[in-house]
Amino acid sequence: MRVIGGTLRGRALAAPKSKGIRPTADRLREALFNILAHAYGDPLGGARVLDLFAGTGVSRVFRRDATKLGPAHPVEPFSLVFLDPPYGQGFAEKALASARDGGWLKPDALIVVEEAKKSAFTASPSFAEIERRGYDDTEFVMLRLAIPV
Repeated sequence: MRVIGGTLRGRALAAPKSKGIRPTADRLREALFNILAHAYGDPLGGARVLDLFAGTGVSRVFRRDATKLGPAHPVEPFSLVFLDPPYGQGFAEKALASARDGGWLKPDALIVVEEAKKSAFTASPSFAEIERRGYDDTEFVMLRLAIPV
């Protein structure tokens, strides 16, 4: 696994050897960040990013169950959120509710869920689906809060 853009482009990241960890393929990550840059006004600039279910990377780590985050305070809410849970187990839906209820999301946060197409992911009515893009057996679902927190 490697960094696909920015000043650290090409840097290799150590990935866990566990078969339970499924890093997103380079071409999917590249496609996603192209979508974000060109269809969503580049939400990365100045963003506070929350990566639930992160398996690798360099960041500040909050060791929590993504489906039971609890209150975010004193942590500031996040404007861009990625969810790439183990496919087909309903974790994305639970993590979204947990992030919403705990105050982890800014009211205008952009949320990206990566899930298996066959899982038929559906967010709760408190999230508005903006779009869905499929790549082979994977899809990205872009959401925003429909009901402000």
